[in-house]
Amino acid sequence: MPERPRLIIACFLVYSLVTTVSPLAARAQDKGLYTTTAMATPQTQKCLECHASMNPNLCMSWERGKHATRGIGCYECHMASDTDPDALVDHHGFTISPLVTPKDCGRCHPAETASFLGSQHAKGGRVLHSLSNYWGEVVEGYAASLGGCQACHGSKIKVDPKTRKISADGYPNYGIGRINPDGSEGNCSACHQRHDFRLAAVRRSEVCGRCHIGPDHPQIEIWQESKHGNAFDEMNKGVDFDKPSLLLGQDPIAVPNCVTCHLGGTIASGSGSTHDPGARLSWNLRDAISVRRNDWRANRSRMQAVCRNCHSPAFVKSHFIQLDKAVALYNHKFALPAKEIIEAVRAAGKLDPSPVNEKLERDFWHLWHHQGRRARMGVAMMGADYVQWQGFYEVALLFYFEFLPEAERLLPGVTAAIMDRPEHRWLKKAIHTPEDIKKAIADGIAFWEEASPEPGPPATSSTPTPSSASASAPIPTATDSRQQ
Repeated sequence: MPERPRLIIACFLVYSLVTTVSPLAARAQDKGLYTTTAMATPQTQKCLECHASMNPNLCMSWERGKHATRGIGCYECHMASDTDPDALVDHHGFTISPLVTPKDCGRCHPAETASFLGSQHAKGGRVLHSLSNYWGEVVEGYAASLGGCQACHGSKIKVDPKTRKISADGYPNYGIGRINPDGSEGNCSACHQRHDFRLAAVRRSEVCGRCHIGPDHPQIEIWQESKHGNAFDEMNKGVDFDKPSLLLGQDPIAVPNCVTCHLGGTIASGSGSTHDPGARLSWNLRDAISVRRNDWRANRSRMQAVCRNCHSPAFVKSHFIQLDKAVALYNHKFALPAKEIIEAVRAAGKLDPSPVNEKLERDFWHLWHHQGRRARMGVAMMGADYVQWQGFYEVALLFYFEFLPEAERLLPGVTAAIMDRPEHRWLKKAIHTPEDIKKAIADGIAFWEEASPEPGPPATSSTPTPSSASASAPIPTATDSRQQ
């Protein structure tokens, strides 16, 4: 036989050892539906013999994905050691786990896994059973926490050590910071849609909006109302979002979404793709007082490199000046004074130790956790309504007409020094003529120009009283990169 036909036959025999027509395809052929060929190892082929009929759509999804074309199937992702806490030993001759964790994904995707594990996303489950989750687990109840807070932050997966069965207390769960039995933190499938894992699916803002939504972190709504959000679909027709390497400066992305700005790559130096969305954020906009993040200058430089793919340097610089000044406004005019006041009321013994059962505590909570976040995030993402009517307007309404009167009721005189500062005098001073209004607006502009974005009293404030001295002390830079 000539050498070329022998070579062709040899190659075919080798290929046939690892390539099979899946049971789904075979059954589909019998029914005249559709045919498909997937790469499947003998172990995965064994899985498909049962699961093709038990979970047909799940298997079809896998067959459509790139894993199936590379010989990565059920067994390759779900295989486990018999010493793993969640291992199902002798599952039809195999040892497997129903859970796929970052440790499993990291065998093939080490760089992506390392980047993700360095993010606050991976640590989201640490909020469980902490004071930060007091509303969900205590005030509302554990079932609310399980289906609400933990659905996004992640649960702690519990396994019966005798039966190796996973408890319903924590499973199923698609929280991004899930605490897994193998000791790892995180959950890749919080964003990556199983089982075909198409890149186009994970690059959609709706994936982020599953959790970044609602009154306390409405990033998806802010983006949707921004010029970026309302033009994204129309302006990006024809872009292949399933392309493995999708880069700003190279591919024709006209308008960005969450992934473009926070995770996607750009040809600009130092701004490759990442699985840590905090790597480009310069402020912590989540907490009661906004502080700079660690390495905030490098983070901002990376974000600005993304912005400059579409905007001029002057445009980009001015946007971040506006962001810094909005943070300064929030910190100095509202958050720091409110913090000072509630601490003084508490120190005077006018509040009991329970954290949220009194009106002043709830007012302060909503001021920063809901209205204050919306205002700050609205500026960062250019969502005008969230800056104004759903942001600073509601911050001011709550601060001046709920929080301050309640503080005075509990401890008369506690707000006097703060309310004598120039930025608050409008509340006591009659402003009714055009000249009065012009002067008040000029004072507001002066406050905007002089207020430092760093935490501490603004330059226009009066001399701090002893009780406000703590507010004037520098507040350390944030030591985390939380996403809100």
